[in-house]
Amino acid sequence: MDNLERQLILELQAGPRKSSARLAKDLGVTEYSIRKKINHLASSGRLIFTALPDLKRFGYTTGSFFGIKVNKPSSLNTIAEQLCLSPQLHFVARCEGFTDFFVRGNFKSNDDLANFISGFLGNLEGISHVDTMVELKLIKRNFKVLDTCTSNVAASPDTDIEIDNVDRELILELQKDCRVSLKELAQIFNMGKTTMHRRIKNLISSRIIELTAIPNMVSLGYVEEFFMGIDTELNGLERVAAAIAKYPQVGTVGIYSGQTQLVVSVLAASSNDLITLVNEEISQIPGIKRVDWLISVNVLKRAFSWLQS
Repeated sequence: MDNLERQLILELQAGPRKSSARLAKDLGVTEYSIRKKINHLASSGRLIFTALPDLKRFGYTTGSFFGIKVNKPSSLNTIAEQLCLSPQLHFVARCEGFTDFFVRGNFKSNDDLANFISGFLGNLEGISHVDTMVELKLIKRNFKVLDTCTSNVAASPDTDIEIDNVDRELILELQKDCRVSLKELAQIFNMGKTTMHRRIKNLISSRIIELTAIPNMVSLGYVEEFFMGIDTELNGLERVAAAIAKYPQVGTVGIYSGQTQLVVSVLAASSNDLITLVNEEISQIPGIKRVDWLISVNVLKRAFSWLQS
């Protein structure tokens, strides 16, 4: 990754719908160079332009991680394929550590979650054990790893904003590519460009969606994603979570019920950087009782179109 690519990604993370002309002016290069860079980053999968919806506004009240153990190695490939096909799961990773697969999904109720566990996971041959970690509170969710921001969990959204069918369909289009032009959106919805601009602006200002550019960190020189399951003293749970969330290498921090109290994802440029972060920084936070490592050997599915049509 050269310096222009890095600066361009930072600019796009801050404003993914910035025009190529504006980006060219801000970065001091030609518009042609910007268009070429953006097309290369997007077509190669190194950068995803998408809209992240506030899922609770659409009825997805329950998020959960699952740690899945299998009976025998010969079942791994078959189970991996079936997990990736599930529309409820947007993250599937083959791991080394306290589980064979680490997956995440969103559900509209505890009943939906229970039906998924018993009806889907329960019917997959070869699974020996499932640890369910239900999200109680999200402390941090940050996909802008190149940036120095420490947290991007927004305040509670304005619940007075009404979402109609056009808004919902618009969000689905923005999930595919949040840089889609107003002209294209106007043609799709048979509305004026001003109307489309106003709808997008309202969805963002009311925190119903967050438009972002998400880099493929492995292709940009980072090692694969690591997870930690952390147990703490109960009276220090939120304090420890907030302290961990301050590190820019930390992507997500959440409080969960189940096998572990905190689930933390980390990206680092090398294994040594990761070890240094954990041993010299995170492990020194008062109140931590135990840290379980989970190394993501291979991310099999990472989908950001969380809202389904």
